[in-house]
Amino acid sequence: IANLYYNQGGYTLALEYSFKSLNIHEELNNESLISTTLYNIGNIYRAQYNYSKALEYYEKAQSISEKLDNKKEMADIYSNIGNLYRSISKADTVAEKEKKTYFNKAISYFEKSLPLYSQTGYKKGIAMSYNDIGLVNLDLKDYSNALLYLKKSYKIYEETGDKFGISELKLYTGRYYHDIKKYSKAISILKEALN
Repeated sequence: IANLYYNQGGYTLALEYSFKSLNIHEELNNESLISTTLYNIGNIYRAQYNYSKALEYYEKAQSISEKLDNKKEMADIYSNIGNLYRSISKADTVAEKEKKTYFNKAISYFEKSLPLYSQTGYKKGIAMSYNDIGLVNLDLKDYSNALLYLKKSYKIYEETGDKFGISELKLYTGRYYHDIKKYSKAISILKEALN
């Protein structure tokens, strides 16, 4: 029920049902479901831009998933913490001198997720991590690294036949060419993304 409300943007009800679910899992002492529920609560808080609460619940979930050696969930949590730091770095309320610190934290969490996704064989996770690192490098205007990671991500999406991933990467690559002022190349790639 919580996921249905979350997907519809009903975050207050999503939290209410998530906490009910958490209580049940705690009564049953089901650590795996406790970790997953804590992670989902973190996602809800992140969607509400309550980054400190999101980080609190991600870290609680991370602690349990590490104890259980749940590599896939650990990688997902690291990836979401990375995206959380990327969101913080882009917030208007963050001083310009602090932005790079948050971007670097984001990259470090994406890099933590990569070997875990590799160990579990989750190629989409690997592609998403490369994509995320590429986007942070775009934000930092480190264009050579941005393109390097976007290409790594694109290659995996192409190998796995993930059409949505391919299209998304073309959008980001279009942004790359726009940012380096190669507008005709950007337009060409962005048109490809529509197909």
